[in-house]
Amino acid sequence: MQEPTPARELDAYQPGVVIDDFQLIRQIGSSADARVFFAYQRSMQRGVALRISRSALEGSVEFGQFEHPHIVRIYDQRQLGDPPLRLLYMPYHPGGDLRHLVTALQRQSPEAWDGKQFLQVLDDQLRLSDFDPPMDSLQRERIQALARHQLVSLFGAQLAEALDHAHRGGFYHGRLSADHIVLSETAMPQLLRLLPQAAGALGQQQVRQDVGDLVELLQTLLPESTGGSTDVGKLLQRWARAASDPTAELRLPELAHQLQIGMDPDSARLLTPPQQPLRRLAGRAPLAVIVLTLLIPNVIAGVFNYIYNYESIIVPLHADRTFQRVMTGIIAIAYPGALVVGIWLVRRLCREVRQRFRGEPT
Repeated sequence: MQEPTPARELDAYQPGVVIDDFQLIRQIGSSADARVFFAYQRSMQRGVALRISRSALEGSVEFGQFEHPHIVRIYDQRQLGDPPLRLLYMPYHPGGDLRHLVTALQRQSPEAWDGKQFLQVLDDQLRLSDFDPPMDSLQRERIQALARHQLVSLFGAQLAEALDHAHRGGFYHGRLSADHIVLSETAMPQLLRLLPQAAGALGQQQVRQDVGDLVELLQTLLPESTGGSTDVGKLLQRWARAASDPTAELRLPELAHQLQIGMDPDSARLLTPPQQPLRRLAGRAPLAVIVLTLLIPNVIAGVFNYIYNYESIIVPLHADRTFQRVMTGIIAIAYPGALVVGIWLVRRLCREVRQRFRGEPT
């Protein structure tokens, strides 16, 4: 077939058309300004996902060099014609995006689906795309035995690690949703569409946006009737509050770790351990606990010191009232002063203790 000149209208590109190095095989997605095809790249003799859009090249494509199991690797991008037509190509994921799979699951069983049913829906999608489900996959074996909240924890931990990897490389997502997460044949969730930071280091604003979007996405995957009452649901609620707090410092590795704990059958014990009365008091009022632990020993030491000096120095040596006043003044200043300095030094520790006991990110 003769290769056409890049057209102004994206609808001109249909299965069977050849554009540049790609033969379009099947359309797998579309938007107002783009079309996505499963295409065959002739020079490399491989199937790819090809996105055709009207936009010009967007800066560097070095983000395609990210080697992470949960980030889609962009092969390259090209620009054709004037006005520009942009071709961006990447590995093809026949499992489709997470929104499509979850929608199919909701139609089958809105409340009770689990890891096994998730794999069944994924396998149906693979067969529709003429792909056979893999027979040997550790990820699939792991998912097979998971309940719904555990599957949400697994995907959340893996995506949190991917976002942290991107952030450390100077990239962020900025608009994370189920449409931007694709599933491989082995049920590996992978992030699409990473953006480079324009200038300087990645700030907390971008990190906060990505964390908030991820937490919101995971909350939508939990059952509506019981999701908020599960330990994983409570964990996500705490992180959602932290993401909306401009003073909170968010760390994705900590979120990933807590979500991994949520996969454990004993997650209730691990995430919300039973607390003794003293531990509850420390969690609610750590400053008061620290003040009391410093104040009581100091008061006892001050009283003992005064009695000891009175009996050992003042009485035997017949010290006058001036010496007694000086000694009393030193004790009255030194011990409270030490207490104030101690509290000032541990004020950050007080905040950390409160956040730890409440299960909030620190």
